[in-house]
Amino acid sequence: MGIEFSSPEDGFQMLNQGHWAYESLRMAAEDIDVPFEPHESDGEDGPMGIYNACHAEAQLMCFFVKKNYLFRDYDEGKINVSDDFLQLFMLQQQQKKLRAEIFVSNDPCSSCVNLKDRILERLNIEFIFKTLPVRRFGS
Repeated sequence: MGIEFSSPEDGFQMLNQGHWAYESLRMAAEDIDVPFEPHESDGEDGPMGIYNACHAEAQLMCFFVKKNYLFRDYDEGKINVSDDFLQLFMLQQQQKKLRAEIFVSNDPCSSCVNLKDRILERLNIEFIFKTLPVRRFGS
């Protein structure tokens, strides 16, 4: 499975929240240039903004961007450059804006909205948040 995914549960593959929270925090600050806002729940030992980077919508957006766009560290020496040229060629052929819907149970926080807006501005990927009602047990 690797570090990006948790063990399958009920037949579904899930993102590894421990990995993607920190990857989202890094990508937002370094690659997309919109760091997550600090939150009182960040804790004294954790990095600033980690609470908001743990939100499902932030992790899903960063997962999609990382899997579809180039954010590679060529100093690591493990990169296949010919794959990158193929990916660049395919991106040049892409004429229309990409759109993806993310279904959430609560309205997104301002950090997630800022990240969504910056991704649209920089990468022309439109994420649409759809808030669905959640049926609570015992209500």
